[in-house]
Amino acid sequence: MSHLAFVRGPSSWTLTWSCSLERCFHDQRRKLEVLWRPREGTDVQRVHWIDDLVTLGWHKDDDHPDLGTTHFQRETGEETIHDPGHIEVEAPLGFLEICLDRLPEELHETTEC
Repeated sequence: MSHLAFVRGPSSWTLTWSCSLERCFHDQRRKLEVLWRPREGTDVQRVHWIDDLVTLGWHKDDDHPDLGTTHFQRETGEETIHDPGHIEVEAPLGFLEICLDRLPEELHETTEC
């Protein structure tokens, strides 16, 4: 279970995300990239995790139309997979929240500690 909070400051927003990840990190380098690019038709949205073992995320773009509006992508040293993402919300914060809720389980599936 994760918790997501946005706090509006005088000139910007701050995102706070917390979750319990029962996963060992072999390296302290990890990053969560969030992209929202409004455009005519369907906005481009991405939530993508990067660490020393895996990159994975949900991409709402035109890269894999055969997989639907959103696809899930996972890359490890051995393979790259693309699957349907099954996220049909349009609101950027709704998309982000769904991805963050799914992230701990997807990370857990990538490695055994």
